[in-house]
Amino acid sequence: MTKQKITIVLAVVLVLVSIGILTFVILRNLSQDPGSVPQSENPFSLLGGEGPSSHKTLQIYTRSGEPVTTPDFIASHEPLETPGGKFYNLYGPEYSTEGFTFSLQYSEADSQFLINLLTEPIGNARKDGENYLRAILNVTSEQLCELNTVVSVNPDVSEVYSMYENLGLSFCPNAVLLP
Repeated sequence: MTKQKITIVLAVVLVLVSIGILTFVILRNLSQDPGSVPQSENPFSLLGGEGPSSHKTLQIYTRSGEPVTTPDFIASHEPLETPGGKFYNLYGPEYSTEGFTFSLQYSEADSQFLINLLTEPIGNARKDGENYLRAILNVTSEQLCELNTVVSVNPDVSEVYSMYENLGLSFCPNAVLLP
């Protein structure tokens, strides 16, 4: 074989290999189901890291109007628009309370958190709500006491304690002692 024929054969082989690789890549991308890829607000969480999106913050206010910076706990929740402002269901049931000890809502207009106790013993349900709230806000118990937080229970769970407007957080002054 001459040098010219070897060059032509190598060129053809190179083109065929390139076409094969390109075809493989295109077919592979077309065959992937977009729904099979885990969706996450934070793509770094798939790699075990936090990444930049975990550093979003939100400013909420204490009862006295002092600002408190927290992680953005409403970003992944759809607001419920009302004449009184936006409300967010942060935790709890949509239809049935089965399996839930509490629900947690947030009112953006007045930086108010509402923990509704859904099961007996309501003392344990309140602790569950307090722990969840502390975790999503990444604040101390002392800071939680300064926030505008209402803890309530419906009469169908406890007639006696439903009479209180605010049972309070267990570790804050003036909290109602629960069983």
